[in-house]
Amino acid sequence: MHALRQAVIATTLVLALTLVALSAGAFAQTFTTIDVPGATFTEAHGINASGQIVGDYDDSSGTHGFLLDKKGTFTKPIDVPGAVSTSVFGINASGQIVGVYLDSSGGHGFLLDKKGTVTTIDVPGAVFTNARGINASGQIVGVYVSDTTHGYLLDKNGTFTTFDFTSSDGQVATFTQAFGINDRGQIVGLYGDDSGNVHGFVGQFGQ
Repeated sequence: MHALRQAVIATTLVLALTLVALSAGAFAQTFTTIDVPGATFTEAHGINASGQIVGDYDDSSGTHGFLLDKKGTFTKPIDVPGAVSTSVFGINASGQIVGVYLDSSGGHGFLLDKKGTVTTIDVPGAVFTNARGINASGQIVGVYVSDTTHGYLLDKNGTFTTFDFTSSDGQVATFTQAFGINDRGQIVGLYGDDSGNVHGFVGQFGQ
């Protein structure tokens, strides 16, 4: 009986160690540094299912956007014509890119298509607009500033839906920012409450 118990314990230990090893393998981590050649600062902000990465970088001439393909080739700089600064935040499966640029009149969101055409995005009445995410359907989300900071959804037909996070009991956030949207139309971002705390959120408009 004692020998049988020892055999059971030994078998259990072997199984446990095997599961630990498999679990460790499943969570193996691989990191790759991304540095735009010649840059003093590089940020990667978005990636699509094809592995295309977008972001921005600083060099001696200012802030610019970049696209990095899965083969390691950079497309740079991405600069909106007439801008003094360009940052890129999102890319969808079709390669459409969104971001923000600064010029003499302020900050504007933009959409850059694969043909190189830039479309400015300004929420009506806003003093600042930033495009942060785009999904496969071409829906764009981001942040705009008027009296405070709000989120917006821009559909492919050019219609804006502006919003503020609202709790189940009707409390409206002091500020709201939208950062991403998936192909199901789910939007993520953050909001601030009356106590000065900041929270993340996920939301969706009715279809």
